[in-house]
Amino acid sequence: MIESVGGRVVADRYVLADRLGSGGMGTVWRAWDHLLQRTVAVKELHAAGGGYEQQASMRRVLSEARAIARVTHAHVIDIYDLLEFDGGLWIVMELVPGGSLSERVRSSGLLSPVETARVGLEVLSALDAVHAAGALHRDVKPANVLLRADGSSVLTDFGIAALSGHTGLTGTGAVVGSPEYMAPERLRDQPVGPASDLFSLGVTLCFLASGQSPFARGDLTATSFAVAFEPPSVHVPGPLGDVIEQLLDKDPAKRPSSAQLADALQSIVDGAPQTVQATLRQSVRPPGANRRRTASAGASRRRTAITGAIAVAVLVAGAGVTASVVGDDSGPVSPEQTGQASTGAHTVSRVDAVMPVPGVQGRFWVFAGSEYMVVETGADPASARRVGGPSPIAQWRKTFGGLDSFTSGIDAVLPVPGDAHRFWVFSGDEYLLVHIAGDRSGKGRLQEPRPLTDWPSLRPFRTD
Repeated sequence: MIESVGGRVVADRYVLADRLGSGGMGTVWRAWDHLLQRTVAVKELHAAGGGYEQQASMRRVLSEARAIARVTHAHVIDIYDLLEFDGGLWIVMELVPGGSLSERVRSSGLLSPVETARVGLEVLSALDAVHAAGALHRDVKPANVLLRADGSSVLTDFGIAALSGHTGLTGTGAVVGSPEYMAPERLRDQPVGPASDLFSLGVTLCFLASGQSPFARGDLTATSFAVAFEPPSVHVPGPLGDVIEQLLDKDPAKRPSSAQLADALQSIVDGAPQTVQATLRQSVRPPGANRRRTASAGASRRRTAITGAIAVAVLVAGAGVTASVVGDDSGPVSPEQTGQASTGAHTVSRVDAVMPVPGVQGRFWVFAGSEYMVVETGADPASARRVGGPSPIAQWRKTFGGLDSFTSGIDAVLPVPGDAHRFWVFSGDEYLLVHIAGDRSGKGRLQEPRPLTDWPSLRPFRTD
């Protein structure tokens, strides 16, 4: 047994220290993982009821948490462990010490439109990854977006709706979650989907830029009524206000799609806001029609690079690719268009390496320059799509952090024969052995970088 100094020990492994926060659905503790010798965050979930009802709640949480745990994304909280202990359910996560967005606004003031749009892009990319895994967040709000030391956003706290088993209202009429951030369809007990999370993101962006929720009315009943039936009070001028108002449409079908929202927010970040309204209101064109490119150079460059990455991933998956490849939200793209793409401050002329995600059929990590993304492929080229990223290689499961050679570019990846979770990763004149467990609990590099001459299969090559 582990000896603790005044701290409670969970599952003979996690020694609880100070309490980081508590709410109606759970308590979060800072804890020490005795087995892996690291600090983590441990959330004790408060399941309502008892007997069969509590068991059903636990099954719902486990199902949803497992879906989130399969998501590999720089802006989604890492879930390390799920366990039942002492009659309750516990989730072990990475500890993000930078505080939440709500705390950031309280301590440092409002975010600028560009800062707000940048946060919006990060949270949106996290939601895209969560939705692709078949899950919903259902409680997107500033308090559930944490900030890492580098200022990047991390979406957390996915347990609300799974724990309650309801989309918005309980059987007694009580509200589960934060009413002023809920989509109206949740309060009306109607079907919910990804557009519901985007509505909550719109409320979050409004708070970051104005310090006010567009539906806050002072009490629960008035606030819930405002969300469901009243127009929003958006006190955010300019293009960002236009984006927020579009997101807060009562009709989910009239809200911007994820791709449209990404283009609109990127336009604000890039300083090309004149295209925002046109992007949001762009009509669906018939197949084969030419699509107008946005004036946002950053968004255009990123789409081109992503399309090239998806093309390589499809080839690796064995899908037949002809002269055209369908990307994120673009029309057919020729090989000449994908051959040279500029992303950020560097130029990418090819995809450097592709690595299959263990245990997830048709999903790949794609490395290009100093960035990576997650792509998913299906039975035909048109089904290929980006799931997450682009993000810096240094953020990839934190395996390459501190290794300048690898974070600047990965040259190749080879699977280790006989082990679906181990890979050799090559960069420059060095290589690494990494292990990626299917449950994400054993991720990371197994050794420090070694010279290529130590890799037995390369010894036949001449080095002089």
